[in-house]
Amino acid sequence: MSLLRKNRAAPKVAYDQCTDCKAGPTASTFRLIVEPKNTDVRARALHDDLRQLENADRVQSLFVPSLARVDALVHGDGYHVHPDQPDSVGHIAQMHTMMEPHGLTARLSFTPDRDRTAVTAALTAEHVQDLVQNGSVDVCVPMDQGTFRLHSTRPGRITAVEYAPTEM
Repeated sequence: MSLLRKNRAAPKVAYDQCTDCKAGPTASTFRLIVEPKNTDVRARALHDDLRQLENADRVQSLFVPSLARVDALVHGDGYHVHPDQPDSVGHIAQMHTMMEPHGLTARLSFTPDRDRTAVTAALTAEHVQDLVQNGSVDVCVPMDQGTFRLHSTRPGRITAVEYAPTEM
């Protein structure tokens, strides 16, 4: 019989978790979604459109599975997102190469709370290239509604996201 106590496991902290972040409104969410460039909203979608959705799901799960919906934390005048880091994902630099033949796009989206609408911006291949080369990239939301800043401290991954709304 052993009298030694087992150490309790240290609580898991999200990779690159910022200690200054605070819990935000419960509906404060960030999304990076891979989806068709054009969506068929008719009641009976065409077969090709259904294949597009399947390919979008496949690319999402290969490259950015933990970014489909992430709760955002308040940080200063903006918001931070610290996504889970799956053990194995594809290098993000290859994502757009797999999206192009299927007519897919990647969209960043942030919803601050239940009372305000989401802001959205396209994540282009050029943005991803800058992210891989520099470790961070700014993606401006159209109509001057704010900026997303993506961070990569691990090769080929998005490890943190900031959203800073433009002051009105």
